[in-house]
Amino acid sequence: MQNINKKLASLVLAGILGIFGSATVYAADAAANMKAADENTDIGKNAARIKAATEGALKACKEALPHAKAGHKDETAAALKDARTAAKGIFGDLVGMLTQKMTSDIKSAIKANEAGDFPKTIELITDAIAKLEEIKSKNLD
Repeated sequence: MQNINKKLASLVLAGILGIFGSATVYAADAAANMKAADENTDIGKNAARIKAATEGALKACKEALPHAKAGHKDETAAALKDARTAAKGIFGDLVGMLTQKMTSDIKSAIKANEAGDFPKTIELITDAIAKLEEIKSKNLD
């Protein structure tokens, strides 16, 4: 009977140590992720990358606009996908809300283009360009 109690106590102890051990690893991993997130929202350190992403998204949207006006569905879709990809590099507290609205405009433009609604596509691309110009005008340094 004592042998069973010792084995049971060992299993309970091993389980407790396992739980605390994984909690420690999880806490360390969470701290590292929070540090990385803080660094990614720091525009000063990432200004060049954010500017390049803004320029890339702006260029792609400006390329999409004449294609949408001409009714070129495939070319518009390709340019909008490029804009969406480039826009993923735009982040930071200073431009966060504008970036969210701009990416929403691009996503909606992609959907409108897929549906063949070119007037709506043109309107959304124009809105996205305006937001990108506003982001570009902010002092990101």
